[in-house]
Amino acid sequence: MRDGCYVRLLRLPVGVREIAGDRADVGGVRRLLHVHQGSRSDLLVQGAQIMATPEGKVKDAAVKLYKKHNAKYDRAAQTGMGKNGRPDDLVRRAPDGHFIGVEAKKLDVFEVTKLQQIWLDDCAAGGGSSMVLNMTTLPLLDFVLGSNVRVVAHLERKNKGALCTGHTMTDMATGETRWVPTEKLK
Repeated sequence: MRDGCYVRLLRLPVGVREIAGDRADVGGVRRLLHVHQGSRSDLLVQGAQIMATPEGKVKDAAVKLYKKHNAKYDRAAQTGMGKNGRPDDLVRRAPDGHFIGVEAKKLDVFEVTKLQQIWLDDCAAGGGSSMVLNMTTLPLLDFVLGSNVRVVAHLERKNKGALCTGHTMTDMATGETRWVPTEKLK
């Protein structure tokens, strides 16, 4: 820290520290200094500010909702060692233990890859829920986490993947089904 001013602190898992080494180029930002602290590695970045991506902002908002509703979640590893197409978050809703596969997208994007579509379809086929989450569907996630409903993303096939045209919500107590199109969420 002698030769300059460090403008932002970024926390990364320990595995990323080993991949990055003492020097790395992250989005054009050079000269990273690692400080090990417990089971986490902190990156101090000199000379530039690293901002959260639009998808990262959606994921951060989702984590706040998980905590608000006391839901347990598992986030896919960002180290390149995870399974292709796996939803970004696998969530267990409290108190009923309902399983939800959540694929996060930036801003108002509703497109998923073919592998992501397969995983989301498998989540729904197993009796769980599947969601394509972005800034416009955050209120839907809040509702699903706080009630006894099952939600299934409706995915229409495209050349390179699928487009989420909406979600089907089913009340698990009454069996009543409701269609929530994506244009109503915007």
